[in-house]
Amino acid sequence: MQIPSIETYLKDLAEQGPLIFCPNAGNAGDSLIAHATFQLFERSNIPYQPYDSRRCDPSGKIMVYGGGGNLVPGDTPAWRFLERFHRTAKKLVVLPHTVCGHESLLASLGSNVDLIARERVSYDYLCKTATRANVFLTDDLAFGLDVAELLVAERSPFALLASRHLELKRKLRGARIWLRALKGSQNPVLNCFRTDCEKTGISLPADNADLSKIFKYGTATSRQAFLSTHMVFRFMNRFDEVRTNRLHMAIAGALLGKQVKFYPNNYYKCEAVYRFSLENRFPNVQWIGELE
Repeated sequence: MQIPSIETYLKDLAEQGPLIFCPNAGNAGDSLIAHATFQLFERSNIPYQPYDSRRCDPSGKIMVYGGGGNLVPGDTPAWRFLERFHRTAKKLVVLPHTVCGHESLLASLGSNVDLIARERVSYDYLCKTATRANVFLTDDLAFGLDVAELLVAERSPFALLASRHLELKRKLRGARIWLRALKGSQNPVLNCFRTDCEKTGISLPADNADLSKIFKYGTATSRQAFLSTHMVFRFMNRFDEVRTNRLHMAIAGALLGKQVKFYPNNYYKCEAVYRFSLENRFPNVQWIGELE
C-alpha cells in the first residue's frame, strides 16, 4: 500500500502514544534523511523523544527507526533494533528503507510492526516475507527536505559552532583545497563516486570527492544532521553537474536543480529509487545504466 502523505501517517501515529525516534546512523546521505525527518517533525508539530539505548523501555510506546538502507544482510543496527523491540513495543515502525535479507526476522514480525519501503523492489520483497506485518511504500524522506532553509545562511549558528571543531576543520580544509583547484571552470562538474563497500568497478576520476564521507558528522541529533546536510548542499550548489553513484548525492543534486548523471551502486538500490521517485519527476536526472 502506498502512503499518500507521510506527514499524515506520522501525525496519526503520534496520537496513539509517545514516539521514540532512533535515526539511522551512517554517512552524510543518512544525515540528509535524518535532517528531513527532524524538519518533518518540527513542521508538522509531531512530538517525539530521542532514543536512548541504555534506558529505553518500549512498553506502551511507539518505536520509530529512521529511514535508510540499513536493513540489509549482516548484523546491522536496523536488524538489532527490530530484533530487540518488535515483540515488546506497542508499535514498531521502520521509516522508508531499502530491505533485503533477514527472511526469518521479517517472517516473525507481527501486526504491531509497520515496514515502509522506499522503492518497489523492497516493497515486493517485504510483501512476500513479512506477511504478518503492515507493509507500505513511499518516497525516501530526503525528497521532503526544505532546501531553502539549508541555503539561507552562508554561516549559520550551527555551522559557526561546528567549524571550531578540529575534525570538521580538517575535513573542510581538504574540501576547500579541492574546490580551489576547480576555480575558473565555467561549467564545473562534481564527481562524487562511492569509495566504500558499495563501490563498483568504475574508474574514479582524479578529482573525485566522496561527499558522503567528507561531510559525515552524525545523525544522532538534529544539530549533527543539520550540519552535515547544510555542508553537502552548500558545497554541491557551486557546481552545474553532478556525477555520482551515491543515492543521496543524486537526490541532493536533483533538489538543487543540477544536471545529474546517476550511476548504479553494487546492488539494486540506486536504480530502484530512481525508477520509483526520480525518473518521472526530475528530468534533470539521467540514469546511466551501464558504466561508461
